[in-house]
Amino acid sequence: MFDIIVDIMKERNSGLLRICFVKQWPGSSVSDAAKQMGLNADPATYQSLSSDDATSIITWILHKDLAYGQEIIPADRARRRALSLVQSLPPSASFYYNGNAPKDLGISIGWNPATDATFDGGIIALCGEFCFGIWVEDED
Repeated sequence: MFDIIVDIMKERNSGLLRICFVKQWPGSSVSDAAKQMGLNADPATYQSLSSDDATSIITWILHKDLAYGQEIIPADRARRRALSLVQSLPPSASFYYNGNAPKDLGISIGWNPATDATFDGGIIALCGEFCFGIWVEDED
């Protein structure tokens, strides 16, 4: 997984990219994880989603700039990176996002900012003893 993260950090060269692993304790919530990752801790910010939808969200935030929709990483490579990340997490992982998604995914429920950036989006995965997050912030 580390090689994938290093590749993403090299390639996603627009805006701010946040990739976090945080140790958790039993009963930790998405709000706890978000706070530890420096994101808005309000639980109303986050909604659950499937691993397939999490893969789509990661693909989207790697592929395009959130402010202008400019390509950053080619779609096929962004998809491979996203799949590798999600598949490297435990099968029991639960995924959350802030409602920000491209309309063609059919899961956009309205954006709830998790940062002070003009645009942000990503996923938080609760994985038992740890959580994983990948989040981007873009400005216009």
